[in-house]
Amino acid sequence: MKRIVIQIKAYPAASRDHIIWCDDLKMFKIYTSAPREDGKANQSIRYMVADRLGLSQSSINIVSGLTTQIKKLEIFGYNEIEDLKKLLKV
Repeated sequence: MKRIVIQIKAYPAASRDHIIWCDDLKMFKIYTSAPREDGKANQSIRYMVADRLGLSQSSINIVSGLTTQIKKLEIFGYNEIEDLKKLLKV
């Protein structure tokens, strides 16, 4: 099964939900309006990525960084970062 692990930087409690690619850091920045308490921001990040990629939320796992801003996401169904950048429209 195809899969990729990517590093992201999360920005909870943002004014709006959006995803951008940061060439300097070589990672996605994911802004979510959800607060960080009770895992709401993590759930929102999984939903946003899954929705943009046309996958189920079960295809997106946070494998590290549950309580930090830097996270690693495991995405089943893709194995190329360039594919993700195109599909996430960043």
